[in-house]
Amino acid sequence: MPRAAILAFAPFVLFACSPAANAPSPVTTNDSGSGSGSGNEGEAAASLPDTGEIAPIEAGPLPTGEDAPSELPDSAPAEDTSTPAPDGAGAPDTGPPSGGAEGGSGNTVLMIDGAMPTVGLDGQYRMVLQSKGLVIQDVRETAVKPSDAIGKRLVLLSYSVDSAAFDATPLAGIPVPMIVTEHQVLAKLGMTTAAGHGFQGGETQIAIISSDPLLTAGFPMGNLTVYGPTGEFFWGLTSPGAINVATVPGTPAHIVYFAYPAGVMMAGGLAAPAKRMLFFAVAHTPNPYSTVPFMNADGLKILSGAIDWMLK
Repeated sequence: MPRAAILAFAPFVLFACSPAANAPSPVTTNDSGSGSGSGNEGEAAASLPDTGEIAPIEAGPLPTGEDAPSELPDSAPAEDTSTPAPDGAGAPDTGPPSGGAEGGSGNTVLMIDGAMPTVGLDGQYRMVLQSKGLVIQDVRETAVKPSDAIGKRLVLLSYSVDSAAFDATPLAGIPVPMIVTEHQVLAKLGMTTAAGHGFQGGETQIAIISSDPLLTAGFPMGNLTVYGPTGEFFWGLTSPGAINVATVPGTPAHIVYFAYPAGVMMAGGLAAPAKRMLFFAVAHTPNPYSTVPFMNADGLKILSGAIDWMLK
């Protein structure tokens, strides 16, 4: 047989005839990653003796084209050297976890203001919110839209808004917990009837009528001084589903601090889309904006408990 034919079929004759044919050959890798061989295959073929016998030679690359065999020998599966993917890799990105039926899962509070920078009691609200790690996003009442509340953890509607010019009706249905400190928007939000709200001045105390440990911050029922200087409270008339927390001392019909759980029918005929609250600490503004921080230490404790209940 011509030497060229011997060279072409030598690897496969060896595979069929050699006792070691079924043993896998060691595989060498090129550390450079280029995929090229060592270049010794040609030298091995050139040194074959012309004896008419098939000499054992080192197996080279498989022949291709017309010289390729019809079947390839069995070989061991290649070792998987890839790095395992971390848990969850390849799963679809469904975004951040949902915050549940109320509000978002983040830590941002939408604060609807009438004056910026905020002053007086609004500064105290900000201080307590920020002490809980919440981030405040301010928006003027003249520019706020319902979409601004999307994804927010809480909405605080300040007493400092110009209630004569501000229509809160579009905000009534937002599914985000809302603290309200302006009585003139209560009916527009469905929290009271049109005539079921007002204000009362010359006060420093509230009368706690609830035993809820969060909403009362653990204070017992009875009168509690919450203002340093004398100030005023806004009040509203609630529905039977409300949690009435505090009234004006001596005027039990004037509820200055109340909360609606989500889904409860409110006094204005709207089921609460999320928690709703009227909080007592307010001041009549604008013209001018009050810069007095009315709440004392106990008043700030009550506010802290109120925010905790809203976030719960």
